[in-house]
Amino acid sequence: MLPSLAQQTEQMRLLRRRFPQAAIVGTVYHGTDKPPSLVLEQGLPPTGGDSFDLAVHQRQFERPGQAAEERSAMRGSSLNAYVPAGFAGTGSYVYRLVPVGGGVEVNTALGNKRVNILEGRIEGSLMPGEQEIAIGSQQPACQIEGYHVVGAYHESSGQYRLGPFIPNPRFKPGAWESKVVYPPE
Repeated sequence: MLPSLAQQTEQMRLLRRRFPQAAIVGTVYHGTDKPPSLVLEQGLPPTGGDSFDLAVHQRQFERPGQAAEERSAMRGSSLNAYVPAGFAGTGSYVYRLVPVGGGVEVNTALGNKRVNILEGRIEGSLMPGEQEIAIGSQQPACQIEGYHVVGAYHESSGQYRLGPFIPNPRFKPGAWESKVVYPPE
């Protein structure tokens, strides 16, 4: 069952309490191919998962090219708009938002990658270069400040260009607490 926004907020609060050194409150950036006509009206919909385990979140995407079962109730974001632009690609969008429940810096929370020989597994962050902030997957439109269109990749700078910032006229952080949002709870 998908977590409600209230449950998501509580789970993210618990994660921030568990990893205070990794807690993020404030603006982040998320890249996606979902168009502004949808996102600025309905927000970012839930991913379909119900787990708030950071390791599960990070590991579900470790096999490029294969569809992974969506287990995470979180989505990736970054403090740097150019990072999600690289994941979203040309013609997609990078949204600037104030996430419901805040976020957790994944690398700091999970720690350095290490091998647990006794249990035969790799632990810690598997992707230390990503600069990922995990946020709850469902983000109402009122939390989205606006967006950039992702332009072409430029070899000289090593990153994608971002178009001008386009503000969301419905941006009103916290307004979700007083009305029904997508999907209805």
